[in-house]
Amino acid sequence: MGLVSWLLGKNKGITISLDDLPLIENAKNNVYLKQQAIDVCTDLIANMACLAEFQTNDTRLSHRLNVRANRNQNALSFRRQLIKKLLHEGEVLIVQNKQHYLFVADSFTKTSQGMNDYVFENIVVNGIEVKERATSMELYYIELSDKRIEAYMASLDNSYADLFKRIVEFQMTQQQIRMYGKFKMTTGKKEEDLNKFKSFLEKLRNGANTASVLAIPVQDDYDISEKQATHVGKSVDEVKKVSNQYLSEACRVFGIPPLLLTGDLADVSQHREILVQRVHGLLKLIATEINAKYFEDEKDKDLQQNKVKVGLFNVIFNSELSASKEIEKLIGSGVYTIDDVLEAVGRERLNTDETTKRLLTKNIGTLKGGEIDE
Repeated sequence: MGLVSWLLGKNKGITISLDDLPLIENAKNNVYLKQQAIDVCTDLIANMACLAEFQTNDTRLSHRLNVRANRNQNALSFRRQLIKKLLHEGEVLIVQNKQHYLFVADSFTKTSQGMNDYVFENIVVNGIEVKERATSMELYYIELSDKRIEAYMASLDNSYADLFKRIVEFQMTQQQIRMYGKFKMTTGKKEEDLNKFKSFLEKLRNGANTASVLAIPVQDDYDISEKQATHVGKSVDEVKKVSNQYLSEACRVFGIPPLLLTGDLADVSQHREILVQRVHGLLKLIATEINAKYFEDEKDKDLQQNKVKVGLFNVIFNSELSASKEIEKLIGSGVYTIDDVLEAVGRERLNTDETTKRLLTKNIGTLKGGEIDE
């Protein structure tokens, strides 16, 4: 639940309607459009990451990463939560219990101890504190370290703070008790007198924003009145243009080509490749942390055989049929065997004589005497 929902839902003392207040409309729209743009970008990255597969020969680990992470979450739900939290907060902590189930921590406290392991305390999972103290070698700690995202998320926090401030100011003015007193005096028109009058108006404005009880003197020399500004709504095209501007800014921050979301493209393959690289980088970050901690007690040979790899076949291609040309090129070049390709698309290796051979098509070979040696 967001800040605005809490203010207007849980706090029954505030009964204002945001849609009817020109005073805070700009702040409300700024927060809403930023939050919407962030959600669109992070959802796109998280959903695409769910198409990938973590490949490992360790049966239990493969089941945790691709089928069921814990008793309450399947692997895709867990992965989506993990990616979105990593993008939103810049860091994420994964807790593993004795049954090797994986959980994303709601909150935690990290303490750095120089060259020693990080120390994590106050670790909360699903609203319950599960560990009082643990080191970085007992948990999976993933840090994004993207300054652009950190700055953008900080600006969103500032926007929420500005909105909260405006709501409080409006609520104070709505409940304000104003006392008017008449004083007969003569005010000159010299610059010194005008400056005094401006100073008086500034104090009056500050008092209107902060004071719950405000006494305002009414003088015969001038008349101060309160007026409500009329609001004219924006057209649909203007709203769409502003929304696209926020979305384009968020796309650049999260490493997504803006045209994928804001424009009509005839060919999206080049832009999609950039997004695939972004997703691959995040999944590689997760896989590297798991390999570093999960196989710590394993021999190097076992680590090489069982270590987690990121399979992007389903991210790049819609089906095996759509990848037929690329598969033919990989096998026909002699670089990949049939078993290598089967493993790349997420299938098991057959380990037969035919599937372990390296094959060359008739158009590929060494040149001898101007002719191809087939």
